[in-house]
Amino acid sequence: MNYVLDKLAATQKVGGGTMLDSTVVLWGNELGLLVSICQAMGLSDVTTFGIPELCTGPLTGLTG
Repeated sequence: MNYVLDKLAATQKVGGGTMLDSTVVLWGNELGLLVSICQAMGLSDVTTFGIPELCTGPLTGLTG
């Protein structure tokens, strides 16, 4: 995983910044993380993912 992150950080975008600056990296299978990513991308109506009994909402404390 470090290899991918390092390559994204080293790749410059036209207009400034790096590819890592505008990339979301998802690692794992925690369904609450998927809800958190959806909400961070502006999809505030996403409150559950998959089986609602197993995924009750976004991860707390992930964003500030």
